[in-house]
This record gives sequence, C-alpha cells and structure tokens, in this order.
Amino acid sequence: MSLGSSIYQLAFKRNSVYITGIITGAFIFEKVFDSSMDGLFAKLNEGKSFEDLKKARNLQ
Repeated sequence: MSLGSSIYQLAFKRNSVYITGIITGAFIFEKVFDSSMDGLFAKLNEGKSFEDLKKARNLQ
C-alpha cells in the first residue's frame, strides 16, 4: 500500500472527514494569520497608538 493510497483511505474516501479537515484547517489558519498580523501591526505602529500616547503623557 503506497503513501497516496493510505492518505486516500484515511482522509479523502469519506466526504465528511474531508470537509471536516478543510474547515478545521481554515479555522486554525485564520487564528494563526490573525494573531501574526495583529503582532505585525502593533510592531509597525509602535508609539503611534492612543494607548502609547496616553502612557507617554501620563494621562489616566
């Protein structure tokens, strides 16, 4: 039994498993991408946000 045949038997033979895998993968990708883009945005705009300005001016 080859690797391709094993993958087919495990994941692609039943449509419910295939669709569940796609939805799960999309959900995980969305969470990872969203958190990494939020981090990148925060890094690129460091010192420019309202919270940073508020801290710099000691406002409460």
